[in-house]
Amino acid sequence: MGFNILVHIYSALFVVSLIVLFELIFVLKKNKSLKTILIGYSSGVLWYSASHLYCSYYGYNRILLELPFPLLSICFMTFFSTLCYNKVKSYVVVFSAISLINYFVFVVYYLFIKPVDTGIPLSDENVLGGYVSYIKLGYMIAFLIISGSLYFKMQSKYQADNIYFKRIKSWACFFIVGVIIIFISGVNRVFNGYNNEISRYLNSLVLFLTILALLFRPKFLNTSKLSISLSNYFTKNLIQK
Repeated sequence: MGFNILVHIYSALFVVSLIVLFELIFVLKKNKSLKTILIGYSSGVLWYSASHLYCSYYGYNRILLELPFPLLSICFMTFFSTLCYNKVKSYVVVFSAISLINYFVFVVYYLFIKPVDTGIPLSDENVLGGYVSYIKLGYMIAFLIISGSLYFKMQSKYQADNIYFKRIKSWACFFIVGVIIIFISGVNRVFNGYNNEISRYLNSLVLFLTILALLFRPKFLNTSKLSISLSNYFTKNLIQK
């Protein structure tokens, strides 16, 4: 029963993320940095849903299933950094680089140097040992702290009575809720295994929530250059038609 429900969820998520991906490509016009980040995120959701659909029928594949997570976490943080500073902060770049390097080192090492069947999750304690749980937990805590700090800085520094800011503020809430749920899901995965069903439902919930938020984003983002900086208030003058 759980399998059938998840297959339907992944199928729906695949269709919605594909629609959003093309919608972003053709509708979001001027803000190239934000467009790149959101396209990257929707591509990660598309990969996630497609890989889970594939593995639902053909079995676990580490390469397919684990790649979307560093991509999605990087897009989350760069999204908040871009909204907050109109650029990607150095510590976000460092964290993103560490995430990608860590992923590719593990892929190369356990594919070519010390081969481990791709049908076995690297989170399996019999493969890497129990210490890996603490490494993954540390990663999740760092992800939560960085994303949360960027979000709260953005919330605390701007004029709350500005109509454009109110729209951005409401929109960004969907993503920070997603960050919190992803953190809960990640902690659950650390201690209960990658294929834990609760985590799969939580991950799917977050991805549906955020991909729909992209689809129903504030309309002025489609045709405006959004420039936000902590040293300036977010005012109508910063929206360049």
